[in-house]
Amino acid sequence: MTICIAAVATNRSKECIVFATDHMVTTNVGSFEHNIAKHAKIKDDIVAMLAGNPLIFDELISVDKKASFEEIAGQIHENFLKVRTETIRRQLLRPHNLELSVIHQMLEKPIQNPIQQALLKSIFEFNLGTVLLLIGLENGKAKIMELGEGAINNMRRIHFHAIGSGSNQALNTLLFQRHHEAESLNSAIYNVFKAKRNAEVMPGVGNETELLVLHEGGVKKIGSNEIKALDHIHEEELKYGKSQETLLKLDFLSQGQKRLRQ
Repeated sequence: MTICIAAVATNRSKECIVFATDHMVTTNVGSFEHNIAKHAKIKDDIVAMLAGNPLIFDELISVDKKASFEEIAGQIHENFLKVRTETIRRQLLRPHNLELSVIHQMLEKPIQNPIQQALLKSIFEFNLGTVLLLIGLENGKAKIMELGEGAINNMRRIHFHAIGSGSNQALNTLLFQRHHEAESLNSAIYNVFKAKRNAEVMPGVGNETELLVLHEGGVKKIGSNEIKALDHIHEEELKYGKSQETLLKLDFLSQGQKRLRQ
């Protein structure tokens, strides 16, 4: 799978969005790091990130670039449904020389044939295994939406979101950091970077990190030197508690401590 993270921040009283992805590509033969971008700029103030099948990314974001953020989100959702229908037709129906009209006819009467039951079950349970995270700036406001075959989820209220196999770890990190929309840009960059690092414990999440900022001037990629600096800060944070002076002075086995029962 992958990891895609986005979080709202404030820079000089203006909202922006910090976002990050990895470079992991998962195929039938395994997972590997590859210089394939997991994000695509739809227009200067709207970016899409994908977790799942990269082969359908272009088809999903084929939209009217003059449309508003909400309209583009709706168009992407419709594209999901179209891709799902076509994939079902190609993978599940055509090998048996069937069309969707036959499925509609099946549903008009009780299903007793076990072959029909199995076919309908495979259709209703079919999933593209792909989710898209759409971010944008519109009228000075940052927007984040999760899009897939199901409903459109507006994540603006919680000010951040993540998709992919490491999403739980990333979201827990941002919650632990108490991230909010008024977070400074520098703090937000570190929060997202830390969320990405913590997500790397999950299979399918790569170690390489692409970190970017969507602001009123467009998209700015964080350079390798800055990534190294963030790595250093993260390592120092991990060591701080274990090497903190007060901790080292504590004597947990002294006579003043209650002894464990034998």
